[in-house]
Amino acid sequence: MERIFAKPFVYSLDGHLDGISVLAKCPSKLAEIVSGSYDGEVRVWNLTRKATLYSMLAHEGVVNGLSYIPNSSKFISCGDDKIVRLWSMANLEAQANKNLNTVANPDSFSPNVIHPVV
Repeated sequence: MERIFAKPFVYSLDGHLDGISVLAKCPSKLAEIVSGSYDGEVRVWNLTRKATLYSMLAHEGVVNGLSYIPNSSKFISCGDDKIVRLWSMANLEAQANKNLNTVANPDSFSPNVIHPVV
C-alpha cells in the first residue's frame, strides 16, 4: 500500500462519482484538462486552482474518448451511447444544459470515424 501512495504524489482532483476513463490536455492552455468518467460525466478542470470549472452529464454510459481540436477552444467527446458531441469553451454552460452539437448514428457508428456536426 505504501507504494501506491508514495511520493511524489502532489494532489488528487476530487469530483467524479465513478472512475475516470479518459483524459485530454488542452494544447493552448497549460492548466486546463478535460476528464470523462464511466458514468458519462465530463469535467473541465483548472489545475492551477485545483478545481472543476464545468461539469456535465455528457453521455449515457462510459465516456470513451475526448480530444481537443487544434487551434480552437473546442473539444469532442464520444461515449458508449454512440453519440459524438462537440463542445465549445466559449459557451459551455449553455451547451451543457441543451445538448447542442450532437451527432448520433447508431447504425453506422465507428469509433475511428468522426461524423461532421451539421
